Amino acid sequence: MKVYWTAFYGRSEYTFQGRNAKRDAHRLVKRFGGRVVREGPAIKHLHKPKTFVSRCFSGPVDSYRPNPRAHGWTTVEQTCRCGSTRLVNVNQQQKELGHWQTES
Repeated sequence: MKVYWTAFYGRSEYTFQGRNAKRDAHRLVKRFGGRVVREGPAIKHLHKPKTFVSRCFSGPVDSYRPNPRAHGWTTVEQTCRCGSTRLVNVNQQQKELGHWQTES
């Protein structure tokens, strides 16, 4: 089973796959600070939002990095071409990114 590693620092999120993924993610975090999360099984592609649906704020989203400043304005539902969706709370320049989820 393949796994992938995601490095979070600041507002950035980088995903590494392959033989040196763990090493590369930890080097990035060591240099800039942040944290590394091990995830698996490996995804076939990196999700890119294709469609956006905005609606009124509906509450906090399930996120690695909760951001209370992003609460209160709008919640955007993003959909990838593969059918996965995620919720993003947006308030002025603040964002709270949720997890990509597939419908089962």
